Order: sequence, then C-alpha cells, then structure tokens
Amino acid sequence: MGCDMGEEETASRTPKKAATFGKRSNSMRRNPKAVVAKQGWLYKQASSGVKQWNKRWFVLTDRCLFYYKGRLLS
Repeated sequence: MGCDMGEEETASRTPKKAATFGKRSNSMRRNPKAVVAKQGWLYKQASSGVKQWNKRWFVLTDRCLFYYKGRLLS
C-alpha cells in the first residue's frame, strides 16, 4: 500500500479476508413461493471452531438447504 508502516503495526492488523469471514452479504435468499420439501430442527456445529452445537431451523427447498436461528412463521 502507499503507507509505510512498521513491522509491529502490520503484524497486528487483521487481514481483510479474515475480517469479512462469516458475513452474510453474499448469502442466497430463499424463494418464499418455492415448495418446501422438508423442514425442522437440526443441530449445526458452531463456525468458531469450538465444539459447540447450536439448534437451528432448517428448510430444504429448491435443492438448497437454508437455516435460521428460529422457526419461521408462515
């Protein structure tokens, strides 16, 4: 970059890829008119790397599996 930084400052900065990991800006949206093949509660392993399992509401439709923190009201 155009700025000259010392080694300490550069080493402590988080790379841009790591900072945007896990954000849902590029996530697909479910078509509300599509037929739901299956839906129900499942457990998903936490993305933090910790062996933690979180209960999520899963919906299978359009050959895609979507999940949410809570059950959808429809």
